[in-house]
Amino acid sequence: MSRSLSRDRWSDQGDPALARRLARMWVIFAILSWGIAGLTSVAWWVAQVGDYQNNFRGFNADDAFPWIFVILCVVAGVSCLPIARTQRARARHLAEGS
Repeated sequence: MSRSLSRDRWSDQGDPALARRLARMWVIFAILSWGIAGLTSVAWWVAQVGDYQNNFRGFNADDAFPWIFVILCVVAGVSCLPIARTQRARARHLAEGS
């Protein structure tokens, strides 16, 4: 039974170049997520070291570390990597088949 491309579960539509770009996109998502976690950690640290008070745009010196947000960003980045690896493997598979 043949499946049409519109019902294919992959969004690369059988194109190896598109599959590579999608893999790259997932890696970029992971890096951005880790960057946001790092930026949040550094912003909190700067507020603690600088003894910021009444900082309406960021953290104050007495604020607790934003563990939940940082952990969620790190987990989101880690969860993107298996998707990127699978997509890259599919790109290699499609390139060999073409």
